[in-house]
Amino acid sequence: MEKLLGVPKLAVGTGKQETEAVYSMLTRYKLVDLVQEMSFDTTSGNTGHLNWASSLLEKKMGRKLLRLTCRHHVMEHILSSVYS
Repeated sequence: MEKLLGVPKLAVGTGKQETEAVYSMLTRYKLVDLVQEMSFDTTSGNTGHLNWASSLLEKKMGRKLLRLTCRHHVMEHILSSVYS
């Protein structure tokens, strides 16, 4: 079953705020222990290994998750490299 958990409005789209919003929704619906993967676009607030939402969410949950980066955005990076 698919269900939209929420669309929280963030004052600033930092990795920390994104992480808190996602974790809050997962906690509200008691899904924290069930999540195995995450899908996201490649904006600077979502990717990376230190203070970005994908890494912070894994730290907050205490485990690694399968990262499914949006392939549309990955192709943009590949194509921009080809033409620069």
